[in-house]
Amino acid sequence: AVDNNPLACDVAQKNVALNSCKTQVNVQNMDLTSSQPDFKSFDLVIANLYKALLVQLFNDSKFWEAKMYLISGMIPAMEADILGALPQGIRFLHRANSDIWRLWVLGTNKMSKGSK
Repeated sequence: AVDNNPLACDVAQKNVALNSCKTQVNVQNMDLTSSQPDFKSFDLVIANLYKALLVQLFNDSKFWEAKMYLISGMIPAMEADILGALPQGIRFLHRANSDIWRLWVLGTNKMSKGSK
């Protein structure tokens, strides 16, 4: 779990402890505009970020080193710009929407053959 807000990281740490998943979840306070974690060590990246940061991350090949991505929180007006930033080779595994939001589940070539 990565957030640039120390309070959000404190809450995340408490949730990790309450759910007994300290060995599966590492909480980091980090500003993704200037540095990023080692994405290749993740099976799943969940991102609920603003458009400019998503576009920045989508244009960085290191961001795409995980296996799967859940991208959420987009409003319909953002979707075309964010879709335009998706690199070749990223597959949609699921796409959901409502009148006010969008959610994507994306896969990379790092997924095992048995995965969707």
